[in-house]
Amino acid sequence: MPPHLESDDVDDIKTGTYVYWMKANEDVAERGELGEVVRVDDNGRRKVSFPKGNFSIEARQLNVSDFQKGTFVHMTDEDTDLIGEIKELDNGKLQVDFEGKQKMLGIEMSCLFVLDAAGLTIRIYSNYSHLVSKG
Repeated sequence: MPPHLESDDVDDIKTGTYVYWMKANEDVAERGELGEVVRVDDNGRRKVSFPKGNFSIEARQLNVSDFQKGTFVHMTDEDTDLIGEIKELDNGKLQVDFEGKQKMLGIEMSCLFVLDAAGLTIRIYSNYSHLVSKG
């Protein structure tokens, strides 16, 4: 795994890590919603802040997102071609500073690329959530 990306090993899921819950429940988090670990408990659980609240979840049920604070991304669609840096997670949505000119909250992207520091590692994420049923 590239050094700038977080490990999914449960011992490496620490405070401040952006995660997905591998289950889905409309009372906790929908499929694909990002949360941020706000506390590490001694019992193998993590308190995760999702848009609907804070929930204690077993660490083994969490998947670390490739999108983390400080990750550089390249966003592109028909009208946009920008490089930016993820600054924070706000209510489940990434806030990205693009070229120091703008911040976007809740990116609805057609394509978002994750870049490593050398520009060699590229992961392509496409927003096809409308094709996947919720639940």
